[in-house]
Amino acid sequence: MFSSEEGSEEIQQLEKRDFDQIWRSIRALAQDPYANATHYISQHWLKIRFGDFRVAFDIDEQGKTITIRKVGHRREFYA
Repeated sequence: MFSSEEGSEEIQQLEKRDFDQIWRSIRALAQDPYANATHYISQHWLKIRFGDFRVAFDIDEQGKTITIRKVGHRREFYA
C-alpha cells in the first residue's frame, strides 16, 4: 500500500512523460522497496533515482506501507 504527503502535489505538477516514468518506479517499490534504494541523508528516508528525478520515501514494515515523502528533479530535490 502507498500513501503520500507532499509527494502527491509534486507528482501532479510533472509533465506526463515524467509522471509515467516516476509512477512506474513507485509501483516497482511495492515488489521490493529496498532493491535500488539508498539513504536520503537529510532525513531518515530512503530514495530511488531514475534519470534526473528522485523519489524519497519511508517504509512502515508493520503496516506494510510505503509513504512517498518527496518527488522532484535532482536540481530541486536536494535544495
